[in-house]
Amino acid sequence: MIINILIGVVTTICIWLTVIFLMSSKYQSVIEPLNDDEFVLKECYGVGFHLMKLFRVNMKGTIASKMRKDAVVIYGEKYAEYYVSVYYAQRLTFSLFLVDLFMFTLCICSPEDRLMMIVLMIVVLAVVNYYFIILLSEKIKKNSDNYLLQFPNVASTMALLINAGMIVTEAWEIIAYEDDDELHKQMQITMEEIENGVSLKTALNRFANRCATPELRKFTSSIIQGLEKGNKELANSLTDMSKELWHEKKQKVLQLAEMAGNKVLIPIMMMFVGILIMVMAPIVTNMF
Repeated sequence: MIINILIGVVTTICIWLTVIFLMSSKYQSVIEPLNDDEFVLKECYGVGFHLMKLFRVNMKGTIASKMRKDAVVIYGEKYAEYYVSVYYAQRLTFSLFLVDLFMFTLCICSPEDRLMMIVLMIVVLAVVNYYFIILLSEKIKKNSDNYLLQFPNVASTMALLINAGMIVTEAWEIIAYEDDDELHKQMQITMEEIENGVSLKTALNRFANRCATPELRKFTSSIIQGLEKGNKELANSLTDMSKELWHEKKQKVLQLAEMAGNKVLIPIMMMFVGILIMVMAPIVTNMF
């Protein structure tokens, strides 16, 4: 009886906290700039921001520091702190929603099943929190794979333009605005920085840090060295790099194709097991 009352009280508190925080518009101005596709249910993140303030969440710990480094790569130094706080709020919001759901389930399930539900709640909360903690790292890895597929075209075009006598900034600007994929967007950011007075060397280093791939770091290093040695040597260096990158792209495409094939095996195996059960079930039933 006491346990039932305690579960009911905790459930009521959790649900009311969620409702009160959802109704509050205090953090709407903070949430508004977020991309709807990237941040699902962003309108609810005010719940997480309230919880961060309520529990005085430490934004200087090991996890926050790691997330900030990843955020710098994806969003840049200027917005890193903001996006780390958003990801923390996102994680706490979904955690509270799950607690609400599980606490309500505890109220209606039988006493014998409560221990299993509590264990399940802990496991699900741990998985969800881990997912949001590594989300930035996974985005960096995904972006790096995309950059590697897009990069050979950029390096080839850059080599051709430099070889034709064009200066680096002009070639960079032409390439940056010829497409709208992730790599070209990063190049556009670099071009905007140069136009705003940032030196070419600094802007290229920032570009390499944002993209965070060895190939692009090597690319920017070659350009910086080429600025000191002359366009001819830079064009030769970029041409050699382009050939190497095309070979790496072929290998990467083959790897992705193999991974896609492996992913298809999972639903095929599930269908096979389902068909096997459908065939075997009548046979086993007739045996008894």
